[in-house]
Amino acid sequence: MLPIGFGTCFGWLHQAAGDCGVLLCPAIGHEARSVHRPWRMLADTLAAGGYPTLRFDYPGTADSWVDANAVGDDGLAPWRAGIAAAADWLRREAGVRRIALCGLRLGAALAAEASVGAERLALLAPVVSGRLYLRELRALGRVAAGMADRTDASDTLEAGGVLLSPGQIRDIGQIDLRRLGAMPAPDVLILDSAGARPVQELAGRLRDLDAEVRLDGFPGYDMLMRDSHLNAPPREAYGRVLAWLDERPPGRPARTAAPGPAVLHPPGAVERPCRFGEGERLFGMLCEPAGPVRGEIAVIIGNTGGDPHYGLGDLSVALARRLAGAGVASLRMDYAGLGDSLNGPEDAQPHLFDTPRLPDLQAAMAVLEGAGYRRFVAAGICSGAYHALHAALADERVVGLYLVNLPKYRWRFGDEADVVQRRAMRSTHAYLQGLKQPDIWRRMLRREIHAGRITALLARRLLRRLALRAGGSMAARFPRQALTALSRRGVRTAIVHGLDDPGLDELEAHFGRLGRRLAALPHVGVTIVPEIDHAVSHRVARERAIELLLEHVRPLK
Repeated sequence: MLPIGFGTCFGWLHQAAGDCGVLLCPAIGHEARSVHRPWRMLADTLAAGGYPTLRFDYPGTADSWVDANAVGDDGLAPWRAGIAAAADWLRREAGVRRIALCGLRLGAALAAEASVGAERLALLAPVVSGRLYLRELRALGRVAAGMADRTDASDTLEAGGVLLSPGQIRDIGQIDLRRLGAMPAPDVLILDSAGARPVQELAGRLRDLDAEVRLDGFPGYDMLMRDSHLNAPPREAYGRVLAWLDERPPGRPARTAAPGPAVLHPPGAVERPCRFGEGERLFGMLCEPAGPVRGEIAVIIGNTGGDPHYGLGDLSVALARRLAGAGVASLRMDYAGLGDSLNGPEDAQPHLFDTPRLPDLQAAMAVLEGAGYRRFVAAGICSGAYHALHAALADERVVGLYLVNLPKYRWRFGDEADVVQRRAMRSTHAYLQGLKQPDIWRRMLRREIHAGRITALLARRLLRRLALRAGGSMAARFPRQALTALSRRGVRTAIVHGLDDPGLDELEAHFGRLGRRLAALPHVGVTIVPEIDHAVSHRVARERAIELLLEHVRPLK
C-alpha cells in the first residue's frame, strides 16, 4: 500500500503489475466508516489478483479536504470531480490502460454516473434511488436525534456521522439509476443481497443501453454492514468480483507507480501520512501547523472502537486541524488491525480492550519525537480513552489526558462483552430523570418501553456500585490509585462524560455523584456535558468536544 495524494484528495494505491486498474468509490457516512477495514481488504484482494487498485476519500470527507475557493457548488460536484481526478491519477501515475470502477452504496451510484471511460463497472449494493436513500438517512437521523434528545430544524441532514448540505441533498435526491441516459460501461456486475425491484429495474435499464449485465447475490452483506468492531469482510462476494474481472484478465504489466510523498495542505495545516512501528504496520496522519509551532507538545488521537483514524463524523480530522490552527501538532492513528494499520499476516480483528495498545502508542511517540516533539497528550473516546489512560500510566512522556466517555478503568477477562455496544443504553441518571416525564410513564403502560429490562439493568448497576464501595478488590482500588498516581505526576487529566452516557455510572461508582470526589486531586477535572452522546455523533457534540480539547491543551503549550 502506498499513500498518495492528488489535488485535495488522500488515497492509497494497492500496487500490482496489471494494466487494468480498479478505482474504488466508497460509501459515505456510517457505511464508509464501518466498512473501512473490509474495504481495504477488498483492495488487497484485487491487487493480489494483478489489478492495481486505488481507494480514496472524496473531497471534504475523511482525510481529504475541499478547497472552498475552487468549488462554487455545494452539491456532489466535488465528489464527482474527485472520481475523475482519481481515474486520471491511475492512468497517469500507475500506467494502467484500462479502468474498472467498483462502488459501494452511494459510491456505486456515483460510479455509475461517472464519465471516466471505464470499461467495467461493479456495483455493490447500489443506491438506485437517491430519494429512497435520503429517506433511509432521515430515519437514521431521527433515531439518533431521539437518543440524544435533540431535533434539528436546519435544512441540512445529519445521520450516522455524515452531514449533508442543501446542495448535496438536492443532488442525491436527483439520482435515479433507472433513468441513466448513457451506458456507464460495456460490462457491469451488480451484487445485491436483497434482490429488490429497483435493482432489477436498474439491470433492465443497463441492458436496454446495450451493456452486458450480470446480477448476482451479495453473500456476507449483512455482516459487512455491522458496526466496525463487529463486522467481517465478505470474502465470497470479493471472490465474485475478482472472478468477474478475471474473465478479461489484465494484460501487459503496467509500470510500477512510485509517487512522491503525499502531503496535504488543508487550511492552516500541513498533513503527512506516516508508516511506523515494527515492519511499518501502523499508520497515522501527522498534522502540523502551517505557521509557527507553539512548544513541543503533540496530541495523539487513537481509534474510537473499531472506527478508522478519522473518526465518526470525521471528528479526529476536525480535532487535528483545529489544533493545528492553534499551533499544536497531532497524530491521528490507527491501532494495529484497525483502519489502515495491519495486524500480522492474517490481519485478524483485535479485541477493543483486551488487545494491548501501549506498543502502538509508544511507536507513535517515537515518530513524533523524530519530528521534534517531546511531550504528549493522549486523547480518545470510549475504548480510545481507555487505552490513552493506560498509556499515561505506563509512560511518563504523556503529560496530558483527554478522556471522553471512558467506559471502564480496567478491563478484565469475563467483563460484560457489550461494553462498547451500549449506545442504546443510557446512564442511571438519565433513566431516573426520565421517570419525571409523564410521557415515559405512558409509553411504559403501552409497553413501548421495556420497563422490566431497564429495571434489571439498574438493579445490576446498583449491586455493582455497592460492591465497589465495599472496596478491597482490585476493581475497586484501581481507578482511585490510577488517577491519584497521575495527579501526583502532574498529568493534566480531563474526564468528559455526556449526561446520558453509561460510562457516567462507572465514574460515579468510584468517585461519587458526577465524580465529585475527584475534586480533591490536583490536575484532574471532570466535565459533564448534556449534549455529548456516547459516540459524539452529532455536530453539536463534536464541536463541544473540540472546544474542550483546545481548552485542555492550551495551558500545556
